[in-house]
Amino acid sequence: PQHPRFAERLLRRAGRSWSYRTLCAFIGMGLDPERIMRMRLLFRRMDTDGNGVITRKKFHSFAEQQGALSAADCDALFDAADLYDEHFLDFKNLVMLCVDLDSFSDLELLKELRSVLSHLRGPVAPTGGRAEVLKEPTVERSSGRVSEDPRIMRLLGDIWAVLDESEQEINARVVLRLLRSEAL
Repeated sequence: PQHPRFAERLLRRAGRSWSYRTLCAFIGMGLDPERIMRMRLLFRRMDTDGNGVITRKKFHSFAEQQGALSAADCDALFDAADLYDEHFLDFKNLVMLCVDLDSFSDLELLKELRSVLSHLRGPVAPTGGRAEVLKEPTVERSSGRVSEDPRIMRLLGDIWAVLDESEQEINARVVLRLLRSEAL
């Protein structure tokens, strides 16, 4: 919020693809508490009745009090943050909307993406000892169905769709490249 072009940057992120916003949500879930403290305070200010959800009405009311966004911009942001069409926002939705991947260095973002891929891939039975534990988390094209969650499968499908056929695995560097090039 302190950035002079905060609203513009927020609207730009809101206009990005479902896959981009979903990756932001996964990254946001793994951020350390200090990094998301301001987002938590913002959520508490927006959640006026303390029920843990922000309705479209609450979202509009808060934005109107701040004088920062038009009604159309509020609707666009709310719709972008409501990833799963629940008609309300919870804290994770707000974090997804506010997390600014451009503020991360490549090294910071690689660390977060490794965590996300480890989560998406799920548990892997070690077969080769310590070297297996240290291996970069990847999702291989030949893996087939990685998850029962259709949202994870949609995200992985969207990533595979923008990769060249010769690329046989998704790893943190691949996802970083796609995010930085705005391919997602």
